[in-house]
Order: sequence, then C-alpha cells, then structure tokens
Amino acid sequence: MSFPLASIGIYSSVVFGVFSNTQRFLSQLRHGDPAAAPSLADMTLASLVSGVISVGIGTPVELVKIRLQMQTQPYTKGAVSWAVCTPMDVVKSRLQADGVYSNQYKGTIDCMLQSYQNEGLKVFFRGLLVNTIRGFPSSAAMFLGYELSLKAMKRCQSETNP
Repeated sequence: MSFPLASIGIYSSVVFGVFSNTQRFLSQLRHGDPAAAPSLADMTLASLVSGVISVGIGTPVELVKIRLQMQTQPYTKGAVSWAVCTPMDVVKSRLQADGVYSNQYKGTIDCMLQSYQNEGLKVFFRGLLVNTIRGFPSSAAMFLGYELSLKAMKRCQSETNP
C-alpha cells in the first residue's frame, strides 16, 4: 500500500492542476480573462482533458499496485471501477495480474473469451453496484470540495490583494 499512498498526492496534483489550468485557458480564450467563471461546456472539456491525463498517469500506478497485491494474495475476481468502465476494468485487472503466477491469457480478446466461457456474462459486472454506490458520492464530494476550496482561496487572495 505504500506505493499507491505515496503516488496519490502526485497523481491528484497533476490531475487537478490540468483541470484548473484547462479551465483558465478556456476562460482566457473565450472571455479574455482567465479568472472568468467557466461555463458548463468549459468544465466538461476541462474534465475530459484531465481524464485523459489521469488515464496516462493512473494506468502505470494501477499496474504496479495490482502486481504488488499479487505478491501477497492470490487474484480474486471483481472490479475496481464502476458504471460503464467495470467490464473493461475486470479485463484490465486480469491482464495485469496475468503472469504473476502463470500466463493464462494470450491477449485482451483471449482474456474476455476465457472469462466469459468460464464465468458467464456476469463476470464483467462484478462489483458494479457497490462501486456505483461508492463512486457517485465520492466524485461529487471530491469536485465540490475542490470548487469550494478554489472559491475560498480566490476570496482570500482578493481580500489580501485588493
């Protein structure tokens, strides 16, 4: 657990930095002022950009985390992600764990086929309900806290630098 705990700060800093810088860039581009309130479209685009960056950073971290977990416990079935990503996450986790004890899969399609043949369609949705219930409030709280923190910091900055 030490590796994921140590890396989450860097990961979060980069993802939120990309998100806020993209918002400022779009506000500058559209309104001529980087401090202008972002529109819903700007926030959506900033979220997409930060999402792409988060995948690039998060995937190697996830690989290391799964490999480290495999050293201490056998692979258990289940999903890490929620909603639409759950089936892809099941396959990703199985492929990342493959090779720790034996090489079971020849690739992504083979992993999907073997998983389906051995466990049926339900294998791709294990953990979906729990992850969905956990995911929505978690994401909402994270972004609400982020936006409220930004507003508070901007308020403090404008009070100290009138």
